[in-house]
Amino acid sequence: MNNWPFNPGPPLALLLFILITSLVSCGGFKDYPADPIAEVDFLKRAETKTENGITVTVSVLTIEENKKIFGVDLFKKGVQPVWIEITNDTDHDFVFLPISLDPDYFAPNEVAFLYQGLFNGGEVHPQLSERFNGYGYELSKISPGETKKGFVYTNFDPGIKYVNISLFSEEKIETFIFYIVLYEALEEYNKIDFESIYSTDEYTRYSNENDFIKAVKNLPCCIKTKDTKEDAYPINFVFIGDDEEVFSALIRQGWDVTEPFSDLWTNKDYFSSPLFGLSPMENLYYFDRAQDVSLQKIRKQKKGTIRQRSEIRIWLTPVKYKGESVWVGSTTRDIGTDVNKISDFLTKKIDPNLNETRSYLAEDMVLSQNVSKVGWIRNLEPTTEKSPKINYKEQIWWSDGLVVVLLFEDTPTGASDIQFYEWEYPYKSKGIIKKNPGSVGN
Repeated sequence: MNNWPFNPGPPLALLLFILITSLVSCGGFKDYPADPIAEVDFLKRAETKTENGITVTVSVLTIEENKKIFGVDLFKKGVQPVWIEITNDTDHDFVFLPISLDPDYFAPNEVAFLYQGLFNGGEVHPQLSERFNGYGYELSKISPGETKKGFVYTNFDPGIKYVNISLFSEEKIETFIFYIVLYEALEEYNKIDFESIYSTDEYTRYSNENDFIKAVKNLPCCIKTKDTKEDAYPINFVFIGDDEEVFSALIRQGWDVTEPFSDLWTNKDYFSSPLFGLSPMENLYYFDRAQDVSLQKIRKQKKGTIRQRSEIRIWLTPVKYKGESVWVGSTTRDIGTDVNKISDFLTKKIDPNLNETRSYLAEDMVLSQNVSKVGWIRNLEPTTEKSPKINYKEQIWWSDGLVVVLLFEDTPTGASDIQFYEWEYPYKSKGIIKKNPGSVGN
């Protein structure tokens, strides 16, 4: 007796046969021909930096290059191979840890397993496993006079690839940062030249702590719109340190660059941009210019989108504190979308509690182990949930008015060893902080 609810007939039987045949042909260990790596000139776009006896060369493969070298389109799997070559001309052993480049990088066999066939018993593809392991960067120390090289299999970044190379020795960390443009719309972000923003004479230099506190208190309270000069959000963090110290910490903690904002963006682009996940932040203004750097951290969950992300806008200031660069910025957290009551366009809904948002950034930077000292300075009159601010988008927010100040260094500092500036505190009781043995003034 036929238990099917209908008679499949020859057409359906034929379709089933074709489907099963297709699945079998997609399974098993199919061949993946590739070109010899020496015949693919991917190093023509390589960038090289040398500092303190260490030379680092980096190149990020294009889609065509990765197909030629590996025989597969890794980009479709969300994998982006980054070539790393490190020469150690110092007297010390160094170690490169790929997790500093990408906290979620792929192991070679993990990449090969992405091409596992349906009918091969769940085995890793031997040809691809050999290829990915053979070309992969070997995890071992780099002795004096030695060169190590190979690919690290990172997560795909369609816009700018921030390549952070942190090399660890017993005595110190050497950090190299590369900004590699992968999409022409981001060309303006290539080679951010912070040294050209101000001339030497434009800087005000402070060595006295009280003078520095006054300078931060006197900074304009808020970032603004370009034309109407309306307040958007308050500044709520200050970073002290050079660009490599600051941005290597951000990159290690998973912050990504965003696409530059353009008037060509529409509500449709908000969801369907070729750079989805790097969708732009609106340009807001401080020191009469748009942010120098825009970074985001998208919520890591299946349904997380740009509608659920933390954002930071950063400006270099014309201030030096004890010889170090000083950066100022504003961080907000997008928690959804809403309709702008003025324009009827979609607009982002932010977490109105900016104290929480500021705290998240501070905690994240502490976990980077690049922060050695933390303090808070009041720059704005406090507002509360019962008496909030309303900005130009009719978004409400409140804040205790404090700016968190983070001092960055290139040597790792554990959370228990962080010191605190004895200024102001964002908590009702500051006794917990004062009991920390690392909490000292100066």
